[in-house]
Amino acid sequence: MKCLAVQQPWAWAICAGFKRVENRSWKTPYRGPIAIVASGKRAQANRAVKEFTGGRVPADVLAYSAIIGTAVLSDVVPLSEVVEGDPHAFGPYCWLMEQPRLFHKPIPTKAKLRLYDPTSQEIEQIAQEAARPWELLPDAVCAAFARSLETDLYQRCVSQANHYWRQDQWPDLERATARLLSLDPKQPDGYFFRAELAFSAERDEEALADFTRAIELDPEWVLAYLGRSDLHKAMGNTAAAEADYARAIELDPDLANQDNEPQEDEE
Repeated sequence: MKCLAVQQPWAWAICAGFKRVENRSWKTPYRGPIAIVASGKRAQANRAVKEFTGGRVPADVLAYSAIIGTAVLSDVVPLSEVVEGDPHAFGPYCWLMEQPRLFHKPIPTKAKLRLYDPTSQEIEQIAQEAARPWELLPDAVCAAFARSLETDLYQRCVSQANHYWRQDQWPDLERATARLLSLDPKQPDGYFFRAELAFSAERDEEALADFTRAIELDPEWVLAYLGRSDLHKAMGNTAAAEADYARAIELDPDLANQDNEPQEDEE
């Protein structure tokens, strides 16, 4: 068995059976039982409870600095079409949790980074808790609270598209972009990502139209100006490239300290 520290309220959501995917920036060859350790950080849980309007979340639902239950890590997969429909899947690596179990009595402990071994005493305590009869019978308030932790579908698609874009996963980005545009064509995100797809395929006029549409919908989107600046440069439109870059600097002065300014091609 290994231990994995997770912030609340997501540690509870995993053990209570509401959250199957845990997102990490790293992968592991380990597969098997995981003791879920709720870390001591409270800010995100406090915010979630405060914003929840479906009733009063019982005080004993969220324990901290404790092993609160177990799950079985069945697989670790990169974000892809296979898992992106899950309401908690963002990646880069999606840890798939099965057989969740929430302990009646949390086991106090101190959270550590990455996967780590429980102490011999903790192993004994985990075994004792695991031996207790248990059945997931969440009340209506807890079930509603768990649903409130799910990210809005559109925002989840934006996050997934952004991941695919930064990883140059163009087929995945094309699928995510089409979904964004179908969900809300009045938002700029789909046009921005479609512009990046067209730019990568050297369909410059299509890219220009979509970058421009994204900027029309969000005139303060720095990335859209930078993208169109790069496109103008590739098309030989130096003045337009400089104008878009200047607007990006105006919106985000910190860019002036970065090496993003359009440069003349070296001979």
